[in-house]
Amino acid sequence: MKKTFKISMIILIILLILAILYGISIKHYFYSNDNAPLTKYKVSINTLTKKMKGEFYHSCSAVNCLNSTKKYSITLTEDEYKKIIKLWKDKETLSQILEGLCEDDKVFYKSFEDSREDSIEDYKKLDLNSDGIITSREFANQMLIDAINEIDK
Repeated sequence: MKKTFKISMIILIILLILAILYGISIKHYFYSNDNAPLTKYKVSINTLTKKMKGEFYHSCSAVNCLNSTKKYSITLTEDEYKKIIKLWKDKETLSQILEGLCEDDKVFYKSFEDSREDSIEDYKKLDLNSDGIITSREFANQMLIDAINEIDK
């Protein structure tokens, strides 16, 4: 009986420690632009697994327009994670970038002709997997690079 109780207590302590570590490993992010139309960004990142969950609310001020909330879950690369952490306090800059990352493989540009890029070289710089299509995540990665270059000046 005493041995079973001790084992149960050890298991309980281990589970408690794991729960605390898991809770500590989550970074939470919230930003609201406080403009009309209102946009809210809620993001959590597990620092151990690099899993990012995002919830993005966009209100609409036009007639016959509906508000929308989109929820996403992706796993960040180590490089994306490091860049996000470097920009963590600049919520105004980071918010749209996080949403773009979460939109992942959503097509941003179908071709150079469809894009607003100045040159084919600029377009190719965005195309991280060289498939000719720029996804939201690829575009957001370039935004991360640009934002970090701006703060490193």
